[in-house]
Amino acid sequence: MEYTLRIEVSNATFYKYSSQNVDSTRWKAIFKALSKVEAEHADLVAKLLKVSVPAPESADQHGESDLNVIKEKAHAREVRATEHYKKSLAEATEPRVQEVFGALQLIESEHIVLTEE
Repeated sequence: MEYTLRIEVSNATFYKYSSQNVDSTRWKAIFKALSKVEAEHADLVAKLLKVSVPAPESADQHGESDLNVIKEKAHAREVRATEHYKKSLAEATEPRVQEVFGALQLIESEHIVLTEE
């Protein structure tokens, strides 16, 4: 679960900076919404772990402004997260943890489709 928290914090930060750096109004809104969703996931996981949400890594605070590059990076992040959640779901033994990983896997797989646009 700790790795899950790091993924969600990292992705929330990545999308926050992406929304600030792109010129496209449409993608600014998409990245802003994705940042909010990922931050909500981080909050949920932190509550399950009974810890505070950690500070983001500086590497996720990027200055990239090329939309295609950002979308490629976003796609890779979502694939990595979905694969992690699928594996974690298969290994989970507690019903609540299984529920969380199942939901995260579904949501992140929808993000994959979005980043393929």
